[in-house]
Amino acid sequence: MKREKLLEAAAAGLKERGMKRFSVDELARNLHISKKTIYDLFDSKKSLVESAVEYMLSELASDVENIGQSEPNSLRGLVYSIMAGVKFFCTMPSHTYSEIRECAGCNEIVGKTAERVERLLSRNMERAADEEYLNKGLNFETVSNVIKAQFTAQYAGDYDANTILERTFNILITILYGIATQKGKAELENILIKGL
Repeated sequence: MKREKLLEAAAAGLKERGMKRFSVDELARNLHISKKTIYDLFDSKKSLVESAVEYMLSELASDVENIGQSEPNSLRGLVYSIMAGVKFFCTMPSHTYSEIRECAGCNEIVGKTAERVERLLSRNMERAADEEYLNKGLNFETVSNVIKAQFTAQYAGDYDANTILERTFNILITILYGIATQKGKAELENILIKGL
């Protein structure tokens, strides 16, 4: 059993069921392996869970980075990389995220990943400003805090994932529209028409 395949399955299980309902027995059954095989790779359930959370969040950070770098239009790259992060959390039950944040080792991993993602998004925003889509001199941290607050309001509500994605997308476009140049506003209108 390859470690990466095991981490992928454990991450999927954690994301779907949460930490409290995550079971090494169930993971072993689903992968058709013994618990011993799992514990040959990880010395405890805690170690497995923390590694799975790190794997899951590393995948998120890589997705955000790849979208931002592969999209030739920097403003589209910024929008779609932010929405990749939103989509990731929309597919995770809110109790799962809360449980991960309550785990001391996992919380540290979440913090490091959040810093990495924010640096990536800040670079994407600077690139969009350099390409004259956004006004220069903006502090991404401030913009990021507004976006996070708006997403949290949606995520904490009693909405399905598609509704959260659509509302967050519209809020994001509105926020960016307020700090965009004329060129950026025209591009945001195109993005809005194209949709997610």
